[in-house]
Amino acid sequence: MKKRNVRRKKGLPGIAVLLILTETAVLIFGGYTAARYVLQKTEKTVAEASEFYFTSDLLRETPKELPNYYVDPQNKDFQIALYNSVDSLRVTSADIEYEVVVQNGKAEKVKGTIRGGKANTENIRIIPGEGEERVTVTVKTTQPYSKSLSATFTLALGNQYSIEDEAGNIAAVLTMNCTDDSKAVKLSLPDGIIPDNTDKRVSKTEDGYTFQSSGHEIYSLVLLKSNSDKNMSKASESFADSINIDG
Repeated sequence: MKKRNVRRKKGLPGIAVLLILTETAVLIFGGYTAARYVLQKTEKTVAEASEFYFTSDLLRETPKELPNYYVDPQNKDFQIALYNSVDSLRVTSADIEYEVVVQNGKAEKVKGTIRGGKANTENIRIIPGEGEERVTVTVKTTQPYSKSLSATFTLALGNQYSIEDEAGNIAAVLTMNCTDDSKAVKLSLPDGIIPDNTDKRVSKTEDGYTFQSSGHEIYSLVLLKSNSDKNMSKASESFADSINIDG
């Protein structure tokens, strides 16, 4: 009888070890599951945040110095565009709510929503105050995340352009000295004159063309002529955001 008791007592440490190992495994597995949950949740949050895109054709994220654009002072208003995307693949899935603040002027609408799920554009008309020389526009999103875009607009013809040409040439050269920030410059050309279609900076529009300036540079654009006898030479003239070349 004593020997049996001794054997039973010797078996107890094995059971205790088994229980300890089981508890350890449960803790490890539970910790792994919790860690995996936290990791998955964190990854999901990061992924959701990375899907937020809010851009503009003219406004930029507020840097130390705001981008500046020239606007023809004869125009009673100008327009900015807001986007919920960068391209067709990078689109904000949620609705974006925003507010517009204008210094030295007013906006046609002071708040709005860009619907998510597909690439959408909101156009905002800005009306400068009477007699003002500079207008500052800031658009800030309030949902789902906070982001601020801003720019200043100077009511002046601050850019210059000229055309070099001679009778007999099949092409003329348009030179633009842009002193403001990057933007699309509207081009109105007479019949028989088209820009070089291999120039990727040029886009066709319903009422003419646009030239994409990257800002603060001198640009040259070849204009092809259907009538080589025509001389399109033009001395330096000022412009803000559009160039209208008469026939």
